[in-house]
Amino acid sequence: ESGVVSTSNYEARKYGVKSGMPIREAIGKLRGTDAVFLPVNHELYSKISQGVMEIVGGYGERFEYASIDEGILEITQTANENFENAKTIAEKIKKEIFEKFRLTCSIGIGPNKLIAKIASDFRKPNGLTVVKPGETDSFLGPMEAGKIPSIGKKSAEFLAALGIRTIAALRNADRGMIVATFGKKIGGWIV
Repeated sequence: ESGVVSTSNYEARKYGVKSGMPIREAIGKLRGTDAVFLPVNHELYSKISQGVMEIVGGYGERFEYASIDEGILEITQTANENFENAKTIAEKIKKEIFEKFRLTCSIGIGPNKLIAKIASDFRKPNGLTVVKPGETDSFLGPMEAGKIPSIGKKSAEFLAALGIRTIAALRNADRGMIVATFGKKIGGWIV
């Protein structure tokens, strides 16, 4: 009953269990359920992660290892700059990972890394989201501003207090006001 949750499945997340939460708190949230707590096995996770990333990296021209469970694959040339070809490649990646490791994954395809990252989170678990260049505004606009990586809970709450709740509202916000509110470094990055 000591330590913190390293990760939780989607079912446990429905009860409010999340990474970094003290184990005792997670047990309390899951009381009365058939929850199972498993010990951490870093060696196994690293081995599987390496295998998954090798599969992913084999499908494109450049691969960037972002974390143990996230990678970024450049497939612009491989897909001949065609988003339908990119979707076909993503489907092959998902299929190969499932066949080899019995794991699902979520993939986002977009005109840049930021949009692809947001797209990969859009339909978890086991999602595949394609955002073409002409669709970025309609895809991102209605989302909460906090969906942008690096805009954490506190910054999102602060933006909401300013009346900025969506990415569209953030895009249309007064840049000077954002910089004045958050400072040059953070405010400059947000806008």
